[in-house]
Amino acid sequence: MARFNGRHEITEDDFTTLQIKTAEAEQSQQQKKSFWKDTFALVATPRLRRNTLVLFAGWFLICLCYNANTLELSHLGLNVYGTYSTAIAFELPVNLFTIMALDRLGRRWPNVAFMFIGGTISLVMALLRTDSSAATLAMAVITIVCYAGGYNITYQLASEIFPTEIRGRGVLIKRLFGDIGSCLGADVAYLVEYDRYLPLLVMGVLSLLAALLLFFVPDTVHEPLPQTIEDGEEFAKGQPLCFCPVLVTRLPDQDKDRGNKSNGEPIKDQDVVTHL
Repeated sequence: MARFNGRHEITEDDFTTLQIKTAEAEQSQQQKKSFWKDTFALVATPRLRRNTLVLFAGWFLICLCYNANTLELSHLGLNVYGTYSTAIAFELPVNLFTIMALDRLGRRWPNVAFMFIGGTISLVMALLRTDSSAATLAMAVITIVCYAGGYNITYQLASEIFPTEIRGRGVLIKRLFGDIGSCLGADVAYLVEYDRYLPLLVMGVLSLLAALLLFFVPDTVHEPLPQTIEDGEEFAKGQPLCFCPVLVTRLPDQDKDRGNKSNGEPIKDQDVVTHL
């Protein structure tokens, strides 16, 4: 066929050269994908480092508070099975809320609101020390629902903030921090041996700290997914600190361009927008 097309015929030496180059390329690719290199890439640049550390710390605190609060349900003087079943039943509306509303409300404000409300309720329970079963049940359900909302939103943030090159590593390490937090949540719940309301006090403080940290995580709604480390460093760079998508009016030209892309025109990597 090469002779028919007037091209140079492929010889055995050409095959050998091609195999050598292919082997060198594969070896180079394997060297690039090293565990430590990908791990330290998460903190290689200033903005990406800040987002990574804040997200890891926030996820650690959320998992700690959620697990500690779940274990604490058995020490509230109520029926543990009824209380837990009621709390879990109320998590379903929260899951539906995160599915339907986050693309309009964004991630930051609902996330901060969930953790702030959960922390405030925990502190109120610890300070009031009420003996009312109805009030205790209501506050316990609100708290675990708020922690569940923060859990769902922060879980998604990792896949939207970390660049594609290191997204898998970032999500994996984030899960590791969450597991550590869940383990320490059992120690927080054990504080009930010293005082019945001490775990609630600790959870309230840690939840408010998580709300403060998550406020500094950029909102990912309508932001292009970062592909490279450089994209991760530039992610949401011009976004105001108090950005809220509800207060932002989308330009008609942007909607028109998006419609053209959906009608068959190729979509570039930078045009990929995060959705729930």
